[in-house]
Amino acid sequence: MRRTLAAVLMTALCLLTACGSKETDELQAAMDFRAALLQAEGCTFTAAVTADYGDRSYEFTLDCVCRTDGTATVTVCAPQTIAGISASVQQAGAQLEFDGMALDFGTMADGTVSPVSAPIRLCQCWAQEYISAAGMEEENLRVTYEQGYDSETLTADTWFSPENGVPIFAQICYNDQIILKMTLTDFSMNSGG
Repeated sequence: MRRTLAAVLMTALCLLTACGSKETDELQAAMDFRAALLQAEGCTFTAAVTADYGDRSYEFTLDCVCRTDGTATVTVCAPQTIAGISASVQQAGAQLEFDGMALDFGTMADGTVSPVSAPIRLCQCWAQEYISAAGMEEENLRVTYEQGYDSETLTADTWFSPENGVPIFAQICYNDQIILKMTLTDFSMNSGG
């Protein structure tokens, strides 16, 4: 009886260890990405952003230079009617200005996020926020970052390419609602870091 129980417990332990190693590999990939981002002190990418306000939505494309110190420079690429507008965005900033003109998309998540500042929020999550989950979704690694606590929690999910391990898609959720989606292209680590 004892030998049977011992054999069952050993088998269960082996199975749990095997399952845990896959999760550990996925979490390690997320941590390796974070380490590379911090080493480079930031990254550049293009983000096709969709901001969903429920009753209306905005779509625009930004070229982004994000730094791990919490700042970013963004330039609007599309739509053509506002292309070329660029500005530096500070952590607390949510407005783009150019020649006295401002783009006001408003704020989301009870005033804590602006669609224009979404890339900086995303980079901040990659660099320092709590990683609450990492796992495979189809062929892509999906990593979930959490910022804040309880009802104030902002969740950022990022999908990474299996070919080169760079982010290709992200979404930001607040109160279990997707408020921002970003398709990411032309990603590279900053070369100066």
